[in-house]
Amino acid sequence: IGILAFWFPPLQAPGSLRSRAFFEQAAENGFDAFALTVEPGGRATPPAVGEYAPPAGMRVYRFPGFDLGCWLSSGGKPLATSPSSTASPAPSRWKAALRSAAYAAYRNLLCFPDQHLPWYWQARERIAVVIAKEQPDVLLVSAHPVTAFLIAAWLKRRFPELPWVADYRDPWSTHS
Repeated sequence: IGILAFWFPPLQAPGSLRSRAFFEQAAENGFDAFALTVEPGGRATPPAVGEYAPPAGMRVYRFPGFDLGCWLSSGGKPLATSPSSTASPAPSRWKAALRSAAYAAYRNLLCFPDQHLPWYWQARERIAVVIAKEQPDVLLVSAHPVTAFLIAAWLKRRFPELPWVADYRDPWSTHS
């Protein structure tokens, strides 16, 4: 079983807990599972919080991602992967306002279906290499973000015999 989920430990979000549960329950039920997820931290993805060691024998493949909100909030600097004891100075008002306006424009004009869309272009070819190597019987795709479904649809064109299951959490919410 391949599990494609942007939110996966050590990232902190409710979706991370859900994809972790799918991953670990697969092992408990005798399935060979692997996870496909984003690389936390770095220049433009949420930082990791804590540590996560997958169950023995289970593989986690991580791919670079981009989240403009994280990048703008960091001022374009690499994000720390753990809390720092030295606080950085607050940006000037005009810089903060400019970043806020840029983020609002991105979210309202370019961010469709969600703010993680650049991950689609960054990760899909690399994910296809892992799919070809691992040859899963099924791909479980967990969203939010919906970009994961776009990656799965692209993979379906590359691997037409690979069935995938969509896990769409909280469809009543306003996640975007």
